[in-house]
Amino acid sequence: MAQTTTPTLKRTETADELLRAAHREAYHLGEQELVRYLKGVLGRPLIAHITGIADANNVSRWASGRARPDRGIWERLRTVATIHIALSAIVGSTTSAAQWLTGTNPNLDLKMPADELRDGHDAAVFAAVRDLAER
Repeated sequence: MAQTTTPTLKRTETADELLRAAHREAYHLGEQELVRYLKGVLGRPLIAHITGIADANNVSRWASGRARPDRGIWERLRTVATIHIALSAIVGSTTSAAQWLTGTNPNLDLKMPADELRDGHDAAVFAAVRDLAER
């Protein structure tokens, strides 16, 4: 099994700098590496939920290279990785960052960020991350 690199960022001066750095980190990961990273920090069920796939086993197939997600799912995975990398820097823990995605959020009308990502409301989730970073 290939080793997965866990992207880490230091907290930066501004929320925008942090999000840009997280975006860079997410885009430096190869396809399988990115899926293995997300699988390790979020788990297959949450990734399946966010991407809207019915079979969570597809996540393992993507991570191993036996299958590839379609373009829309692939972009969703990159977005989730960007958000998780930024959150990890903000809250100081990959576990807390994952929990943030599944908790209700007052910036999202008490909806779960994971649900908002699944429903394509990426900008609202990025705004909530930015708000957290600015505190």
